[in-house]
Amino acid sequence: MTLAAAPAVLPNPVFEGSEKRVEIDFNFSAASPANGLRALSRHQLDELMTLAACTIVSSRTNDELDAYVLSESSLFVYPTKWVLKTCGTTKLLNAVPRLLEMAAELHMLPRRCKYSRASFLFPEQQVRATRTASSCSSQINHSSPSSAQQQQQQLSLHSSRHAKTCICNTIDH
Repeated sequence: MTLAAAPAVLPNPVFEGSEKRVEIDFNFSAASPANGLRALSRHQLDELMTLAACTIVSSRTNDELDAYVLSESSLFVYPTKWVLKTCGTTKLLNAVPRLLEMAAELHMLPRRCKYSRASFLFPEQQVRATRTASSCSSQINHSSPSSAQQQQQQLSLHSSRHAKTCICNTIDH
């Protein structure tokens, strides 16, 4: 009598549930549309979500904001605020440079950018830019307005065992 070989054990799938969040506040100008960032088209939002490695699944809108359920969490678009909350191995900071370009086309300049995240369960599976506070700040600095726009940025990093936060404020001179 021969024993059948035991089936191979498959590894458990890993899911990073720690939330990552980027929040950017903008200023209106005289040339900005009345609905501000809400003037971004669905096509533009899809482009931004592709850069962040997630997909819009559904949406709701009211008088105050547009809310989107994403494959990896949520997006909230207000006239002067953008909030992208994701988890998993998304690359939400990759969407920031293009968002700033799109906002500039709407004659809106960033006033404040905040990136925060909880401590990762599986940091080795994250893209480098979201692993450490210093790499996050480097990505935000790279995306921030140039000195040609005569703005100064003040970046503050807050780090603890359980959470990381980068805040970038731009101040007009």
